[in-house]
Amino acid sequence: MYNTMTSIRNYVVNHASTFGLASADDLKVIGKTKQTLPDGAKWLIINAIKTVPNNPSDGLFGGFLITGAKMERFLTQMRFEVKTRSPDSNNDFLWDTAQQFRDKVYNALKGSQQSGLVLPRYDWTQPENPVKAGEIWFEVNPATSPVEEILEDPNDPANKSILLTYNVHWWISSPTPEVRESDPWLEALGLWTKSELGEGWAVSDSAYPQVSERPAVIWSLVGISTKQITSSLFEVSKKFTAEVFGLLPNQHSSGCRAIMEGLSRDVKIALDTINKKYATVVTPQMEIPLNSISKGQVTVTLTEKTSRPQEEIALMMKIKTEGSWQ
Repeated sequence: MYNTMTSIRNYVVNHASTFGLASADDLKVIGKTKQTLPDGAKWLIINAIKTVPNNPSDGLFGGFLITGAKMERFLTQMRFEVKTRSPDSNNDFLWDTAQQFRDKVYNALKGSQQSGLVLPRYDWTQPENPVKAGEIWFEVNPATSPVEEILEDPNDPANKSILLTYNVHWWISSPTPEVRESDPWLEALGLWTKSELGEGWAVSDSAYPQVSERPAVIWSLVGISTKQITSSLFEVSKKFTAEVFGLLPNQHSSGCRAIMEGLSRDVKIALDTINKKYATVVTPQMEIPLNSISKGQVTVTLTEKTSRPQEEIALMMKIKTEGSWQ
């Protein structure tokens, strides 16, 4: 939990004005501080209430986090208290200051896509050189998160607080990921995607991607089949799925469209340019779920005619896919 809280603290400190803070001293990453809030001051107090393992069946926290298959996932209830005090401790004051402070914090945690801020999680074992270790998502859903509560001290009306309790989802990579043999078609598709989307996009074609940057594309092999055309010629077909994650609003849909247009234009993907080996693009499809604001999906089938389908089938015996092979 230390690494998660430290990652959140550093993000807030680096974006202090966005959260409505005058300085890093106004952030308290503890449950109950023994300090007394000075007259006219305001604090943001962060408290992790409860953490439990969280392994949703969709494996992607509703599509908001970039996750591989080998990971540990958690859900933390986290309380943000925006605490304000009147400049004159002898007099009560209106809620305007607390509400404006609350709005700043809420908007900062809402993120650019309005579904909740997603930020990198770091391992702080070496504070001078932190290493990326997962992601953190502040869930924003009118029905569940955050839950808001207003507090007023009956013994000291100069103090006013608003509590925002969030569902905070986060994941870390498993310490010993399984190493699996890759597929040359998957690698070729990944290289083609990097060339098509250009700089700024992270592209993974591995079985267990360690991708935490956005925007990103994660390709996976989900099925394979063979069909005999003649006595000595076979057609090998492989089906691939790309999960496309955006950083900016609508970036996931623009990324999907770029991949779709490129696949439709090129018709073939180079598998081995030296030996002039290519796979033909068949029926690329794009899907943007109606309730998705950060993730889309592209599916495509690649085919190749060969006299030695056993090479591909032998490879598939070593590679476990999410789908099937025939």
